[in-house]
Amino acid sequence: MKIGIDIRSLQEKHKSGVGEFTYELLGALFKIDAENEYHLFSNARRLVRPSLPDAGQAKIFHKHFNFPNKLLNLGFKFLNWPKIDKLVGQKLDLFIFPNLNFHALSSGIKKILFVHDLSFEIYGQFYSPKGRLWHKMTNPKKFLRTADQIIAVSKNTKDDLQNLFKLAPEKIKVIYPGVSRAYENSPPEQEIQKIKTKYSLPDKFILYLGTLEPRKNITTLVRAFEEIKRKTGLDHKLILAGARGYKSKQILKQAAKSEFANQIKYIGYIEAQEKPALYSMAALFVYPSYYEGFGFPPLEALALGTPTIVSSSGSLPEVLGEYCPILVNPYNQAELALGMEKMLQNQELGKSAQNQTENILTKYSWEKTAEELLQTINQTVS
Repeated sequence: MKIGIDIRSLQEKHKSGVGEFTYELLGALFKIDAENEYHLFSNARRLVRPSLPDAGQAKIFHKHFNFPNKLLNLGFKFLNWPKIDKLVGQKLDLFIFPNLNFHALSSGIKKILFVHDLSFEIYGQFYSPKGRLWHKMTNPKKFLRTADQIIAVSKNTKDDLQNLFKLAPEKIKVIYPGVSRAYENSPPEQEIQKIKTKYSLPDKFILYLGTLEPRKNITTLVRAFEEIKRKTGLDHKLILAGARGYKSKQILKQAAKSEFANQIKYIGYIEAQEKPALYSMAALFVYPSYYEGFGFPPLEALALGTPTIVSSSGSLPEVLGEYCPILVNPYNQAELALGMEKMLQNQELGKSAQNQTENILTKYSWEKTAEELLQTINQTVS
């Protein structure tokens, strides 16, 4: 079988959640499938060429093009041309889209589409005008209608797809992503000290890691941090880490104006190989997002035994509820502050996150994800 895969999400200098998802999924898929051919498509004039996972035992063929992205997307959108299968020079049986994107394919090619979340529909106010326009132009409704199989990364996302787009439940399959084995064991002390020195980290800190954007609810986290500082005088600092997103300037400006500004530090984007050490050092990881389709960062932190608090919104209770003793209303600052205070002061509550590593890595395994995808590929084509 000849399978096409859109790997444009791997071209970003700083991988987003979708980029990391695509990289890990392909790595796991290539390890278990020696039968099918995989024809990878990427395009960018200015962005870096995509970094690919190890080929494993798979037959991989990668075609990268240098068309101006805007011009190519306009061709896909208004002319239904050029056909991606013609560009890669193959008669494909099936094409996999790890996320919504502009495209054009010849008729007769089956399509599998992954949907991570519908935040662009439910929380459009958290997107820039450019981001809202991009999602509108990709025409999600048409894409979902023409896909032969839709894979949702959580039951919550499947419910959202059914409620918002009135899709038949049998057209949507839930396949959970995995957690990298990089989070199986705490990194060696030498690595921890290296990262601590590199980012000038304090001995005690509360950590947020993710894109700095309104949907992640960082402003409420900053205010909750201020509240427990005033109330308890705890000596922990607040570390914010991640790539800058929409309205990140306003978020950092709020932190800079805080009465505890000297105890709040933004350390920027963190490379994947540095994250285990950062999670391991944190006294508490907090992820108060208004909405998530899955939630990789808190799951990674929990896999390393770091006490974690998440919001009770979106898919987070579904994915993390059995491992997180405290879930908070993202709109309730006082509830978040109280949860943070309880977790920091109650050692037994904090220890509930420990000894969960094997359970998490078993339930959220990339090998299992790849096996379920391969089964879905065979069912869709046949």
